[in-house]
Amino acid sequence: MGMATLQASSELMVALVILSIVCQVQHSEPSTMLICVENASPPSLSALDYFRDESDGAEELMSVVGARLEIRGDEVSYHPARTWILVLKDYRSLLLCEGDSVLFNYPCSIGDEKRGKETPSGWYRVISKIENPVMVWESGTVIPSNDWRNSFGSRWIGLGVWATGKVTDYGIHGTNSPEAIGREISMGCVRMYNWDAEAVFAAIDIGTLVVIK
Repeated sequence: MGMATLQASSELMVALVILSIVCQVQHSEPSTMLICVENASPPSLSALDYFRDESDGAEELMSVVGARLEIRGDEVSYHPARTWILVLKDYRSLLLCEGDSVLFNYPCSIGDEKRGKETPSGWYRVISKIENPVMVWESGTVIPSNDWRNSFGSRWIGLGVWATGKVTDYGIHGTNSPEAIGREISMGCVRMYNWDAEAVFAAIDIGTLVVIK
């Protein structure tokens, strides 16, 4: 076999290996492709896997977001599953869910527990949605959305307590520091890449359930 033939065979093998890798990536589950946090396992395709204990409220959760039939006399109404958000602090992940299904998995940053700024766990509801939010410092200085000092990024999703709707100081928002995504670094809010925050922003409504755990 000549040198030209050997070289052609080697190039063919390399091409086949590359093609095989590309095919595997294209057919990978989308929920496992967005994890970029060190030491984090890919989240499950079922949101209920994170509500295994009775105290976790799986039954209550599905009564809120699960598909259901409502029967009133002779009338039967079908209510489809609702879109909601699950933030997994241990994974630094924000899951966009529908019913018990995970639709998308986004990397995020959470509060810095070492500085006493931990992102509080609990059930919340979306109470505000703001495009290109301004930031107001304690001194009263207003920082516009396009200012590099504005850490809210391009979107703000404000959170209130689920049971009462009481406003909190916490939200889900974009960032001006994309290199910090995946870390414990915020003042308690959930930070996302701006393009991910925009996608979530468009997918949810006022009143959407947000569970942080």
